[in-house]
This record gives sequence, C-alpha cells and structure tokens, in this order.
Amino acid sequence: MSPPQSLSPSIPFIRIFIHTHQTLNRRFTNILHHPSAINPKSLNLIISVCAILYALSVMTMLYYLLD
Repeated sequence: MSPPQSLSPSIPFIRIFIHTHQTLNRRFTNILHHPSAINPKSLNLIISVCAILYALSVMTMLYYLLD
C-alpha cells in the first residue's frame, strides 16, 4: 500500500527536520558544557542563525504536512 500523494513529499522534510533538531540540541549542549569555547559576540549570531534555520524547518514541515 503506497502512502497518499499529499504525504509523499513530506517524508524527506521530516528527516531534515529531525536531523536539524538533533544537530541544534548537540550544538547547544556543547555550548552549555563548554561556555568558554565561544566568545559572547558570536554566540548571539549563532543562536539567531540556528533559530532562523529551526523556524524554517518547522514551517517547511508544517507546510507539507498541512498541504
């Protein structure tokens, strides 16, 4: 039984979403465990870039799931 047409394009995006989520969790865990490894000026940039990428992946996943 094949999945419905509306769900088939969302499968890769779910994988990308899960991968992004795991990567962000790993990055933030590293930063929290080794705060001296990163200077505070670049920390804001990293957090904002990660937040934008995370939001884009969430919106993309929702777009394909609700389409």
